[in-house]
Amino acid sequence: MPVSSLLSSPAPPPDDSETYCEDSGSLLYCASSERLEFESRFIEKYKLSKVEFKSDIFKVDRRSDQLLSSLFASSAKLGDPRRLSGRNYLSAWPIGCQLLHVWNATKNFFDGILMMLNLKRNGNLEPFAKNPAWRTAAIRYFAWHPQSAALAVAFHNDNVMVYWPGKAVTPLLRHREQKDIFDMAWKPYSLGCLAVACQECIIIWSLDPDSLSTRPSSHACHVLEPHKGAISLAWHPSGIYLVSCSPNGNSVCVWNDALKRLGEEVSRSGFSGYREVAFSPAGTHVMLASTKGKLHIYDCDSWRSETWSELHHHVQAACWSGDGSVFLFAMSDQPTIYSIHVSLDSQLDQYVYSEAQPLIDTAEVELQADGDCWHLGGLIQSMCWDPRSQRLAVSFMEKRDIALFCTRLEPIVMATPVGFIRGEAGCTPLLMSFHGKFRDGALLAVAWSNNKLSYVPLIFNDRAPAVVH
Repeated sequence: MPVSSLLSSPAPPPDDSETYCEDSGSLLYCASSERLEFESRFIEKYKLSKVEFKSDIFKVDRRSDQLLSSLFASSAKLGDPRRLSGRNYLSAWPIGCQLLHVWNATKNFFDGILMMLNLKRNGNLEPFAKNPAWRTAAIRYFAWHPQSAALAVAFHNDNVMVYWPGKAVTPLLRHREQKDIFDMAWKPYSLGCLAVACQECIIIWSLDPDSLSTRPSSHACHVLEPHKGAISLAWHPSGIYLVSCSPNGNSVCVWNDALKRLGEEVSRSGFSGYREVAFSPAGTHVMLASTKGKLHIYDCDSWRSETWSELHHHVQAACWSGDGSVFLFAMSDQPTIYSIHVSLDSQLDQYVYSEAQPLIDTAEVELQADGDCWHLGGLIQSMCWDPRSQRLAVSFMEKRDIALFCTRLEPIVMATPVGFIRGEAGCTPLLMSFHGKFRDGALLAVAWSNNKLSYVPLIFNDRAPAVVH
């Protein structure tokens, strides 16, 4: 199997340019202002949702602050304290100053205690979050609906906004148990069912896209029995059951369509838990990645498993091809993407699995063009494969650029670099995911470290050869 490398990739554009689309194998770049104009037209054409970070999303009750500030302001209206008479100075100015000082000191003290408690509560799960800046980023996670353009976005304040395609109403989901969101998953073939993995539980929201309500009540959700520390969720592609896993326990929880707990699968990884679960698109297999360097792929019919146990470190990123015949994964300590081929042996009447073969070498390279020099690649942060299995996006730890590969499955699995997707200067990609039903090629959504979510349309003919230069 040929191993691809970033050395054969076209060099990225100048630092002040951004990627706005792909056109038949060529990535196109422009200035930031021009990209925003293009994205606005693109959003309108395909009836997508514009996700913007707004400071009022994080609004808290500051009436006490405003009360004391107004007291201070009203006192200050009496004049400069150096010009006040002794009586006014003692009765007005010092009272406002002292109250504000006491209030700010008390507030800062309790804010520090809350921050310490949050660190203690989330410190064991944060390293397993899919978002590398989970604690500080405004967008903690987002999820496309597999059959529509509906988009759910989880914010830092534990609110979830649901963006329906072509709808003016954007519901805000909030629940007292919905704290510290790590993952979300839409139920297939059910437009309004969303599972949210939180620190202490899993919440299932049942939404009506035609409702005019912007704040669904708690009656619209169901809190599953406690599964603390659920870090990853996955619905079976038919929606018949939901699977969740946690790095804190050595079991995987399964719920049926009626949200009744079916049972647990005890981990074979000793005392290690799981960090990720993912079904193949056809629902024939499910992947489970442990926290201690083991990878399991289960046959969903017989529940026999194939295990890769001699991995030096944990699986950092993984994804399935659109037909479920190829599984890609990358380790946290190696700049390499491996592939596993899955096929059905008709004589044995069971699935067989190939050895893990290196497919892409993402070791850091130095590319030069027009006097500029870039250091690109390195250890892999995340990757995703479009439903047609023709575009693979790979992001790297603490790097600005996303590597884009053109892929094909037949006659053998191959990947060819297309180029690098980049956002605004100084920003790094945190999360990315492909739209499930984009008709003109593939649509990549990226959440950046500057609290923005952008769309990168990859326009290509899926009947054309899948390898390009």
